Amino acid sequence: MPSKDFERTLHFHQFQDLNGKTILLPLVEVTLITSTNSRIFLSLLFDTGASVTTLRADLYPMLGLQSWDQGQKVDVATASGQAAAYQYTATLEIFGKLIQCPIHLLQMPPNPLFNGLLGRDTVFNEFGFGFWESTSELHKKNLPLRYLLYAPKSWGPDLIIEFLKSKTSSNQFNPADALQPPLISVLHSFK
Repeated sequence: MPSKDFERTLHFHQFQDLNGKTILLPLVEVTLITSTNSRIFLSLLFDTGASVTTLRADLYPMLGLQSWDQGQKVDVATASGQAAAYQYTATLEIFGKLIQCPIHLLQMPPNPLFNGLLGRDTVFNEFGFGFWESTSELHKKNLPLRYLLYAPKSWGPDLIIEFLKSKTSSNQFNPADALQPPLISVLHSFK
């Protein structure tokens, strides 16, 4: 079982509203990697209640889109009730790790403090989180890799499994288990 010790503590961001009331928010800095490899920095609200990472609909040009509603339409439950969102796939850099994950574009009011919500789908598979409201802290841990394999681009899953079998001295090797994230990462590093 992986250790539950955390590597990093993120303190909530503190703001004052127009009435002078202090607001504490768990904001995470995320980089959107565009199709042209441009890097766009976003501030997202860490939201364990958000199934999918969600950006405001007016940010669609950042995804290289002509309009916000050209993706797959999905109905989502929000704090305000049911709403229509459009799903896309994007590459985000989060805590130094590149993650390709689903993104929803949703019509929501602009907020000067953040661009959207950091949701659970795919993103939370890569990290362990601890959330302490009483101390206004978010704790993060990278989940460990058990295997790291550099393979030619021409290798498909079957060849990778055969290679891994050939390198184990035990008959206990279960390829189905080994290929489940985050237990193995295959990097295609050469032609």
